[in-house]
Amino acid sequence: MLLVVGTLIYLPMLYLFFELPKIIINDALKPDAGSFPREILGTSFDQIGFLLLLCAALLVLMLITAGTRYYLSVHKGVLSEVMLRR
Repeated sequence: MLLVVGTLIYLPMLYLFFELPKIIINDALKPDAGSFPREILGTSFDQIGFLLLLCAALLVLMLITAGTRYYLSVHKGVLSEVMLRR
């Protein structure tokens, strides 16, 4: 059951992991900066600050997804060894 729950938690993070680079390219790096400053959670960001925020979010998400993938892989291996012994 832990593997199923872990996989269900992992899938939305994986979607965000692939969606965030598109947001970085399309929103933070576009040549016209007319839509800046942007306000996120009450804090105003200029174009460089917004780009740094998105890059930091991508790095954190990368670490979380890698840790989750490692956790799932280890527990899949443990489960397969237990099933093989039985």
